[in-house]
Amino acid sequence: VHLDNIVYNIIVGYKPPAYPVRRFLQCLKTHIRQLQNLVILGDFNQTGKTVTFDNFLETNDLHQYITTPTHSLGDTLDLIISSMKNLETITKPLPYTDHHLIVVKLDKI
Repeated sequence: VHLDNIVYNIIVGYKPPAYPVRRFLQCLKTHIRQLQNLVILGDFNQTGKTVTFDNFLETNDLHQYITTPTHSLGDTLDLIISSMKNLETITKPLPYTDHHLIVVKLDKI
């Protein structure tokens, strides 16, 4: 995505609930090498609070921005991860799905 003369690399992902986190992150890592202004978003089917996930973030200099529940049962399954600092994100419940809307604003970076 091009916005204000900046190229943003956006990856949308889905990790099925039974798929191993470690394998998913290894696959993701192969796609993000050397990408700048990276935003990864999607349904990760986990909270992001595991040692494996935290190590992935730290090793790849990434930040996970969603801190509120994104599912009607109170879990944070849908994440916004980025190499950029200080992103503004919004989560909002929707009446027609058990997942919340997640939004990242790129226009004020």
